[in-house]
Amino acid sequence: MYLTKEEEKMYRGEYGLTHEWAMKFLVSYGEAFNAERLTRISSAGVSWSVWTMGKIPEEVYEGLTRMKMAVPTYTVAGGMPDAHWKEMGISKEDWEKQVESTKTAKSMGFILTETCAPYLAGWIPIKGSHIATVESSCIAYFNSVFGARTHRDSFPSCFASAITGRTPYFGFHTERGRMGNLLVKVEAEPLEQVDYEALGYYVGEIAGLDVPVFTGIPREVEAEHLKGLGAALATSGGVGLYHIVGVTPEAPTLKAAFGGEKPKDTISVGKEEIKHGRDLLCTGGPEKVDFVMLGCPHYTVKQLARVAELLQGKKVHRDVTLWVFAPSAVRHTGDVMGITDVIKKAGGLVLSGTCPCGARKIPPNTKVMATDAAKQAHYATAYFPVDMWFGSVEECVNAAITGQWGDRQ
Repeated sequence: MYLTKEEEKMYRGEYGLTHEWAMKFLVSYGEAFNAERLTRISSAGVSWSVWTMGKIPEEVYEGLTRMKMAVPTYTVAGGMPDAHWKEMGISKEDWEKQVESTKTAKSMGFILTETCAPYLAGWIPIKGSHIATVESSCIAYFNSVFGARTHRDSFPSCFASAITGRTPYFGFHTERGRMGNLLVKVEAEPLEQVDYEALGYYVGEIAGLDVPVFTGIPREVEAEHLKGLGAALATSGGVGLYHIVGVTPEAPTLKAAFGGEKPKDTISVGKEEIKHGRDLLCTGGPEKVDFVMLGCPHYTVKQLARVAELLQGKKVHRDVTLWVFAPSAVRHTGDVMGITDVIKKAGGLVLSGTCPCGARKIPPNTKVMATDAAKQAHYATAYFPVDMWFGSVEECVNAAITGQWGDRQ
């Protein structure tokens, strides 16, 4: 791999052990994918928590905590809430470790977004900018909606990139690597949020690591829809980039999305396929619901307001726990607007910084869970011994109020 003179100095350890580790890691990473060089990045996103820091060699970690990053570096959601740790069942010992870890992150100048959707808390890279980040739904959003360029990076590689300001130049960082190769004709509209989640889950399983190009999605599609679509694509498949013709920045036309090439395959998705995607996420267990989780990826203010609207003047069932997750920045906005107060008065809890799968915590004795998030539905049944109901936010809030899936108030 070609290295500049400055990069060679890092590689040889002339900038210290931490830079040496980072550069050698990136070179090995790039060579595995036949990258001929590195490229500079404008920013990075890392997962900073007591659970992840143990993946870096101790001597490197010690040096890391005494230095500043080469580029603005944001923290993506970790395994701890920023409050309500007792309610989530976090031990005092683990919470105190997280507090100390957060102090260290602050001293290093990290921008503490603490959300899987850091674009809702100020991290907005411009089209064409090279970045490095973790978190699959975040990667899909940055690549697809903003047109920024990032790999499906790992925890160590993102730290190495933040330290050096570089990442290997291959894949989604290149023009060729961003071209679509799977045409998806959507033949069912109008689509609601739950439909976009199910659509993504259905297509992701087929796409795998491909770059799908969607047609048939209206230009007025909402940011929340794209957030859910990308998260679901990255969950059932390994999709890190998708295009929507006439909507996303690199797909003004079908020809542009495919770089003038023909798609290697074409699939059509109608109401039946979307229903199948939805059904895949339900285990078909008991209809009595114990726990309702909303906000994966973390909710926007608009989504938080919708939950408050549905709960206005009502109460969460005494046998149900309702957790709603949003970035702390969004939660604070909800506080100012009175949105979170409505949810709290109804018996729900608004949390930030993590989620059930991130913290590996759900309410005790939960047997049946409901969520409006394809990603959470997929992973929660792997992490916890629960049955799952996946549906719209309206269905989920209704279940929180009635204690039953499908019952009407």
